[in-house]
Amino acid sequence: MHMPLCSRCHKNVAVVFISKMEEGSTSNEGYCLKCAKELGLKPIDGLMRQMGITEDDLDQITDEMTNMHSLMNTENDDAEDEEIKIVRTKRFGMKPMYPEDACIQMELSGHDFFVFRNAENDEVNVVYKRKGHTYGLIEPEC
Repeated sequence: MHMPLCSRCHKNVAVVFISKMEEGSTSNEGYCLKCAKELGLKPIDGLMRQMGITEDDLDQITDEMTNMHSLMNTENDDAEDEEIKIVRTKRFGMKPMYPEDACIQMELSGHDFFVFRNAENDEVNVVYKRKGHTYGLIEPEC
Protein backbone atom coordinates (compact mmCIF):
# COMPACT_ATOMS: atom_id res chain seq x y z
CA MET A 1 0.00 0.00 0.00
CA HIS A 2 1.43 3.37 -1.01
CA MET A 3 1.20 6.08 1.61
CA PRO A 4 2.02 9.57 0.30
CA LEU A 5 4.47 11.82 2.09
CA CYS A 6 3.71 15.29 3.37
CA SER A 7 3.67 17.98 0.66
CA ARG A 8 5.44 20.38 2.99
CA CYS A 9 8.19 18.49 4.89
CA HIS A 10 8.45 15.53 2.48
CA LYS A 11 9.45 13.16 5.29
CA ASN A 12 6.34 12.30 7.31
CA VAL A 13 3.23 10.43 6.18
CA ALA A 14 0.44 12.65 4.86
CA VAL A 15 -2.79 12.10 6.82
CA VAL A 16 -4.61 15.39 6.22
CA PHE A 17 -5.65 16.11 2.64
CA ILE A 18 -6.96 19.37 1.24
CA SER A 19 -7.97 20.67 -2.17
CA LYS A 20 -6.94 24.22 -3.08
CA MET A 21 -8.44 26.35 -5.84
CA GLU A 22 -6.04 28.92 -7.23
CA GLU A 23 -6.59 30.85 -10.45
CA GLY A 24 -9.25 28.44 -11.65
CA SER A 25 -7.27 25.24 -11.14
CA THR A 26 -7.57 22.73 -8.33
CA SER A 27 -4.57 21.16 -6.60
CA ASN A 28 -4.61 18.44 -3.95
CA GLU A 29 -2.11 18.42 -1.14
CA GLY A 30 -1.47 16.12 1.77
CA TYR A 31 0.13 17.07 5.07
CA CYS A 32 1.41 15.25 8.12
CA LEU A 33 -0.30 16.18 11.40
CA LYS A 34 2.63 18.29 12.50
CA CYS A 35 2.72 20.41 9.32
CA ALA A 36 -1.09 20.70 9.27
CA LYS A 37 -0.96 22.08 12.82
CA GLU A 38 1.90 24.46 11.96
CA LEU A 39 -0.07 25.72 8.95
CA GLY A 40 -2.96 26.49 11.32
CA LEU A 41 -5.55 24.31 9.64
CA LYS A 42 -8.50 24.94 11.94
CA PRO A 43 -10.03 21.44 11.94
CA ILE A 44 -6.70 20.05 13.20
CA ASP A 45 -6.52 22.48 16.14
CA GLY A 46 -10.11 21.69 17.09
CA LEU A 47 -9.64 17.92 16.86
CA MET A 48 -6.46 18.04 18.91
CA ARG A 49 -8.23 20.03 21.65
CA GLN A 50 -11.24 17.67 21.64
CA MET A 51 -9.01 14.59 21.83
CA GLY A 52 -6.63 16.09 24.37
CA ILE A 53 -3.59 15.67 22.12
CA THR A 54 -0.59 17.69 23.30
CA GLU A 55 2.41 18.85 21.24
CA ASP A 56 4.41 15.92 22.69
CA ASP A 57 1.64 13.52 21.70
CA LEU A 58 1.68 15.02 18.21
CA ASP A 59 5.43 14.41 17.89
CA GLN A 60 4.99 10.83 19.08
CA ILE A 61 2.07 10.16 16.70
CA THR A 62 4.06 11.60 13.78
CA ASP A 63 7.08 9.44 14.65
CA GLU A 64 4.93 6.30 14.93
CA MET A 65 3.26 6.98 11.57
CA THR A 66 6.65 7.51 9.92
CA ASN A 67 8.03 4.31 11.45
CA MET A 68 4.97 2.38 10.29
CA HIS A 69 5.38 3.83 6.79
CA SER A 70 9.03 2.76 6.70
CA LEU A 71 8.15 -0.72 7.93
CA MET A 72 5.38 -1.10 5.33
CA ASN A 73 7.72 -0.03 2.53
CA THR A 74 10.34 -2.53 3.69
CA GLU A 75 7.76 -5.33 3.80
CA ASN A 76 6.46 -4.39 0.33
CA ASP A 77 10.00 -4.35 -1.08
CA ASP A 78 10.60 -7.81 0.41
CA ALA A 79 7.31 -9.09 -1.02
CA GLU A 80 8.17 -7.75 -4.48
CA ASP A 81 11.58 -9.41 -4.30
CA GLU A 82 9.99 -12.71 -3.30
CA GLU A 83 7.21 -12.78 -5.90
CA ILE A 84 9.24 -14.68 -8.48
CA LYS A 85 12.12 -16.51 -6.89
CA ILE A 86 13.09 -20.00 -7.98
CA VAL A 87 14.69 -21.64 -4.97
CA ARG A 88 14.95 -25.21 -6.19
CA THR A 89 15.38 -27.03 -9.47
CA LYS A 90 14.41 -30.67 -9.69
CA ARG A 91 15.58 -32.96 -12.50
CA PHE A 92 14.25 -36.44 -13.10
CA GLY A 93 14.06 -39.03 -15.83
CA MET A 94 10.73 -39.42 -17.58
CA LYS A 95 9.93 -42.80 -18.98
CA PRO A 96 6.89 -42.86 -21.24
CA MET A 97 3.60 -43.79 -19.55
CA TYR A 98 -0.12 -43.45 -20.15
CA PRO A 99 -2.07 -40.64 -18.43
CA GLU A 100 -3.90 -43.15 -16.18
CA ASP A 101 -0.54 -44.54 -14.99
CA ALA A 102 0.66 -40.99 -14.36
CA CYS A 103 -2.39 -40.42 -12.11
CA ILE A 104 -1.44 -43.50 -10.09
CA GLN A 105 2.16 -42.24 -9.78
CA MET A 106 0.86 -38.83 -8.69
CA GLU A 107 -1.26 -40.44 -5.95
CA LEU A 108 1.73 -42.50 -4.78
CA SER A 109 3.94 -39.40 -4.64
CA GLY A 110 1.36 -37.41 -2.63
CA HIS A 111 1.54 -34.41 -4.97
CA ASP A 112 -1.31 -32.51 -6.62
CA PHE A 113 0.27 -32.78 -10.09
CA PHE A 114 2.63 -35.05 -11.99
CA VAL A 115 4.80 -34.32 -15.04
CA PHE A 116 5.34 -37.22 -17.44
CA ARG A 117 6.13 -38.18 -21.03
CA ASN A 118 2.93 -39.40 -22.66
CA ALA A 119 3.37 -42.86 -24.24
CA GLU A 120 0.62 -42.07 -26.75
CA ASN A 121 2.31 -39.04 -28.37
CA ASP A 122 5.81 -38.83 -26.76
CA GLU A 123 5.10 -35.29 -25.50
CA VAL A 124 5.55 -33.90 -22.00
CA ASN A 125 2.15 -33.69 -20.25
CA VAL A 126 0.90 -32.89 -16.76
CA VAL A 127 -1.88 -34.60 -14.83
CA TYR A 128 -3.40 -32.80 -11.85
CA LYS A 129 -6.02 -33.34 -9.17
CA ARG A 130 -9.42 -31.72 -9.51
CA LYS A 131 -12.32 -31.49 -7.10
CA GLY A 132 -14.47 -34.57 -6.61
CA HIS A 133 -11.55 -37.00 -6.93
CA THR A 134 -11.22 -36.36 -10.66
CA TYR A 135 -8.13 -35.56 -12.71
CA GLY A 136 -7.10 -33.12 -15.41
CA LEU A 137 -4.59 -33.52 -18.23
CA ILE A 138 -2.52 -30.68 -19.67
CA GLU A 139 -1.16 -31.21 -23.18
CA PRO A 140 0.92 -28.77 -25.23
CA GLU A 141 -0.61 -27.26 -28.36
CA CYS A 142 1.88 -27.68 -31.16
